[in-house]
Amino acid sequence: MRIRLAHFTHLRDNKSMKKNSLLSQENLDQDIFDFHDYREFLSQYIERAKSEIQKFSLRSFAKELGVTHSLLSLILSNRRNLSDELLRKIIFYFQFDEQQEDYFRCLVDLSDARKAEERNRAFEKIKKFKRFQKQRPKEFETYRYLSSWYYVAIRELAQRNDFQFDPKWIRKKLSLPVPLREIKKAIKFLLDHGFIAKDDKGKAYLPEKVVSCKRGAFQLSLNHFHKEMLNITIDSIDQIKKENRRLFGYTLAIPQGKLAELSKILENAEKQIAALEETEENLESVYHVSFAAVQLAGDK
Repeated sequence: MRIRLAHFTHLRDNKSMKKNSLLSQENLDQDIFDFHDYREFLSQYIERAKSEIQKFSLRSFAKELGVTHSLLSLILSNRRNLSDELLRKIIFYFQFDEQQEDYFRCLVDLSDARKAEERNRAFEKIKKFKRFQKQRPKEFETYRYLSSWYYVAIRELAQRNDFQFDPKWIRKKLSLPVPLREIKKAIKFLLDHGFIAKDDKGKAYLPEKVVSCKRGAFQLSLNHFHKEMLNITIDSIDQIKKENRRLFGYTLAIPQGKLAELSKILENAEKQIAALEETEENLESVYHVSFAAVQLAGDK
C-alpha cells in the first residue's frame, strides 16, 4: 500500500476528520516499509506534498496535526520526541493499515525509546516484518548477517586451511558458547547468501561479496553489531584467556579541533591492521578490533 498525498482542512479531532473528504489526493510513491527512520518518512512526505499540493507547508501540516509549527520542527530535527497523542494523530492522518501502523510504531520506539531493551525489541520486530523482507531483500540480508556476531566470525573462520562445515568443529573454535542449532542456521545462511562458498572438493572459500550498505537498515544493523561486539569485549575480560585478547585504553584532554586529527590516526591504524590479512599464511584466528573515541566531558 502506497501512502497517498492527503490534505485535509484543519481539524482538531478524529471524528470530524472522518467526516471530511480529501481536498486533494494524488499517488505518492512512498511506502512506510521503505524507511527505517520515521523522521525521514515524515520529512520526505512534507517535501513531496509541498510540490504537489497547493498551499501545503510544514506550518499547515502541523496545524492539521494540532501542534505548533515550532514543535514539529523540533521533532523533525531530532530535538524532541513524539508524544503518544501526536503519534496517534499521525497514524490516523496517513490511514495506516494494521501492519503499517505496527511498523511505524516500531520505528518510533527504535528512535525515541529511552531504554536499550525497548530499542532492541523494536529492532528485532522490524526484522520480522514480511513486507520489509520482501521489499528489501538485500537490506534484510544485511540485517541477518550483522545481527549475530558469530555469523561474521564463522565467515572469517572459513579462511582457515582446515575449516570444516561441521557445527561441532565450529563450536569448538568459537571463543564464546553458541548453541549447535544456531551454528547450523548460520552455516545455511552464509552458504545460501554467498558469504561462504564451496569449491569442487567441498573446501570453503570466500567469494567476492558486497554487503548492502545503503539506506538506514545497514546503519541499524551496524549499530546493533557494534553494541554486541562491545558487550563481547566486556565479557572477554572474564571469559577469554588474557593471551588471546588485548585491551587498551587512554583518557586524555585535547582541543576540540583535534578530533579530526584523532579520527585520522584511528583510520590509519585500521588500514594497517587490515593489511595483516594480506598474507599467504594460514589465517587460523579471528579477532575483532574496535576503535572508539568518546567524549567524556566538555562542551556538548
